[in-house]
Amino acid sequence: IAQIYGAFSQMESTNHSNNMRVSVRMRMEKGIFVPPSTPYGYQLAGRELEIVPEEADPALYLSQQGEIEQKLRMLRRLRRRIMDSTSEDTQIQDTEIMLDCLEDGPQWLGEPSQELFESLVRRIVIVSADTLKFTLLNGLELTERIGKAVR
Repeated sequence: IAQIYGAFSQMESTNHSNNMRVSVRMRMEKGIFVPPSTPYGYQLAGRELEIVPEEADPALYLSQQGEIEQKLRMLRRLRRRIMDSTSEDTQIQDTEIMLDCLEDGPQWLGEPSQELFESLVRRIVIVSADTLKFTLLNGLELTERIGKAVR
């Protein structure tokens, strides 16, 4: 007898769950569904959601964060494609590498760093007895005159 009561109870519970599921679906189709809890930044006013001003900025940020991140990824891909398609691609990439080296390095150098110098300068050419030409990693050439005190 206990098994029969258990089976009836299980059937009743299943029917109730199905009825609730159908009820929610029908209310959603009619546009009258009221959620049991409201999202952050909103409150229920009757059957409508309204914005809570104190929570609006974070709620707006959270709702648009995914969209902003997706646009940022798309713009980065577009930038990469443009850089790959131009002949100045390596010069731009080398300049970015140089900037990274400078940003990662110390803010103030007491004396020249050989490691930093070697990561930034590709070649040094002696033009004359008092002139040197430095070619940087990105291809930029700097001509420097040497004073007599330095030689």
